[in-house]
Amino acid sequence: MANFTSSPITSYKVVLYGEKGTSIIGAFIHCYHDGKNVMSCVFYNDENNVPANSKGLRVDLKYPISKFGDVLDVLRNEEPLYFGFIESSKVGYIATHTEPVGEGEEG
Repeated sequence: MANFTSSPITSYKVVLYGEKGTSIIGAFIHCYHDGKNVMSCVFYNDENNVPANSKGLRVDLKYPISKFGDVLDVLRNEEPLYFGFIESSKVGYIATHTEPVGEGEEG
């Protein structure tokens, strides 16, 4: 389906702005596959004015800044990961592959 974009996520980079940073965007998490930035999570400070997800050279999934910790937690603690984006509806997501029930964290 040409309207759907998906890719594994194999690494990421966090950019977290300080108080003197942009007043609109509070953080980015750039996601990579084979060294290519395939998707970025963009976190907006104004939780009531988060624009729609978009696709240009990469997919940009847009979130309120309150979701930053949740997204970072998934990227840090789950594998394998991938993202999907449906262009017609602007719906995007980060997901795990199927995991066994009760797997838990090793440590």
